[in-house]
Amino acid sequence: MTAIPLALSFSTGSSLLWLLPALAIAVGLAVWAYPPGDTPLSPGWRRALRALRGAGWLLVFLVMLGPVVRWPELASGRFRVVILEDRSLSMDLASGPGGAPTRAQAASRAASALRRALGGRFDVVERGFARALAESAAVGGPAFRGATALGDVLAASGGLSGGRPAVIVALSDGAVTQGQEPWSGAERLGLPVITVLAADSAAEPDAALREVAANATAYVRRPTPVRVTVRCRGLAGRAASVELREAGRTLARQDVRLPRAGETELSFTVTPETPGVHFYDVILSPVPGELTALNNRRLFALEVLADKARVVLLQGAPSFDFSFLRRSLEEEPDLAPEFWMAGPGGGYVRPGGGESVTPAGLATRLNGAAVIVLGDLQGAPGAPAVLSAVAARVRAGAGLWAYGGGSGLRSYTGTPVSPLLPFAVEGEAEAGTAALAPEPAPESRGDALFGEDGSDPAQLARWADLPPAAGVHPLSLRPGAKRILQSPRGAAVIGATLRPASGGRVFALNAGQLYRWTFTAQGAPGGSDVFPAFLSRVWRWLNEPGAGPALSVRPSRRVVELGEALEVEVTGQAAGDRVSLEAVGEDGRATAMPVEPMPEGGARASAALEPGRYRLVARAMRAGREAARAQAEAAVEPTGEEWIESAPDGPALRRTAQAGGAEFFSAADSVGLARAVERESRRPRGSRELALHREWWPYALALLLFGTEWWVRRRRGLP
Repeated sequence: MTAIPLALSFSTGSSLLWLLPALAIAVGLAVWAYPPGDTPLSPGWRRALRALRGAGWLLVFLVMLGPVVRWPELASGRFRVVILEDRSLSMDLASGPGGAPTRAQAASRAASALRRALGGRFDVVERGFARALAESAAVGGPAFRGATALGDVLAASGGLSGGRPAVIVALSDGAVTQGQEPWSGAERLGLPVITVLAADSAAEPDAALREVAANATAYVRRPTPVRVTVRCRGLAGRAASVELREAGRTLARQDVRLPRAGETELSFTVTPETPGVHFYDVILSPVPGELTALNNRRLFALEVLADKARVVLLQGAPSFDFSFLRRSLEEEPDLAPEFWMAGPGGGYVRPGGGESVTPAGLATRLNGAAVIVLGDLQGAPGAPAVLSAVAARVRAGAGLWAYGGGSGLRSYTGTPVSPLLPFAVEGEAEAGTAALAPEPAPESRGDALFGEDGSDPAQLARWADLPPAAGVHPLSLRPGAKRILQSPRGAAVIGATLRPASGGRVFALNAGQLYRWTFTAQGAPGGSDVFPAFLSRVWRWLNEPGAGPALSVRPSRRVVELGEALEVEVTGQAAGDRVSLEAVGEDGRATAMPVEPMPEGGARASAALEPGRYRLVARAMRAGREAARAQAEAAVEPTGEEWIESAPDGPALRRTAQAGGAEFFSAADSVGLARAVERESRRPRGSRELALHREWWPYALALLLFGTEWWVRRRRGLP
């Protein structure tokens, strides 16, 4: 028999101590009504009448204080235990030193022990999770296992209770690489969450290649820098080496002493001898005593070009923006820029060079340009012919950057360039621009144009330090265009891109006075470096080959981490063609990649693949026959974030259990875990209350007490 505790309080806010004077007054009134020596009554009847009157008055005083009785509501129905097992890649790591089982094995054993301890007394539901909550306890592929989103999984687990009283038991190593914090998910869930650490609570020593950074493009027989970041934990002073290899051949090797904790950087240089796509391996030698060697190898790729990319900047009149962009282009080691400005006599001149050409000659010089930067040409000599040549070159595959200033982008309306821009200008520039400071659009922060800065909150915050944009026009995005820069809260589009199915890439900046973005707003602490870094990435992005008239396949990145989706674009197919795409591994096995058409034309595919090198083979089928074929190369690294961030995070799981109102255990404590589940099954799930002063029966009871007293008095001959 389970005892149910009761609690009494007063709705008037009075203390329970008020019961003492109420009791004293009730006793006093009873004794006053029936004093000692009252001869008509015997001592027994006197005590009975005193009790009836005292109880009646005490009940009246109690009701006047507004009593509320509360008691816990016990769980009803069959109790459910939801077991969530982490299936992410980090669970393949050892749970501890000295040949310990993997974290997945430790979690599985803890779950099995819990099931045996619970027997058939509870309803047990098991699910796996990693990047999301699985439909079963089965292990998924790299697309599923490549990230851990415990917080999102917990927040989405409420439906597994089936509306019954339940407890969530989460078995994990605590390493979260995606989504909200796990304790936030536990708070949103609204069910008790017991967490179980399936690893040694102490972080094991480990060394890993945290990052390999290199430009996406390089040039034949020109040195290209490569920066390698080695992360270390608990292996201070150990000797190791890092090798740079291509096709199994060692290109460079450096010895390194591992730091006590943190990161150290190494610099390498590669000099490719042939054009094309080159893949390189960076390998950290195994370190005795480290947790795993799975994170000791990384890949990167270089797209090697035969020569520097030729960039042509056109401007109608001198401006600060022209000077700023000229300096920016001259600082890019992979670009060969040339600059033309409208001059006297109806021609164009090269500033500082003295060379001049006619508008027709300038149009001819655009042939072979990899990127064209288009300033304000309104009123410039031969502008229609020059803009027609620009449009033709972009359709042939050159990149285009159009920017505002002067009459702004509105001057291109009705010209051959206008259909190529990612937006249509719909009015004059905004008069007030104080609130139009640029910021990265949320949907584009993962793009190559922002690099790692797009995922760094500190770097994103630095954009707010820049001065506001000038000359921002109201506009509408064309189908397929993507917002890149915007004003705060998206009130205005400041920068956008377009990747057409045929032709080069286009970036348009709906603003002038760009040079001011190398400064910071008055009183701001920093931020002047974010726009030049963004600009450098824009030059490289525009320089990537565009989509020509033939079928073309291109991955968004040549190398992706294990567990990350490889995204591919296919362009150049004819209307009505059916496009298919396969990823063919080094062993010859082909994996079909689902293809989806894009609104602007072309198709897009995405899939998470096993580690290795792949040929991406696209086919355009027409009338049941292959009409065109194209291929490209890509690779999936043998490691990913799940193995690079190898340390278990017990404190995160402990905090999650606290947020979920439950307990934290290690996988070895199966007895304590089972007892905790038992306690949760008996724990009240809420409370009920009864306001006595709002019920009828306390008043009826008081009347009954006083009525009984009156009846006894009359029977004993008292008035």
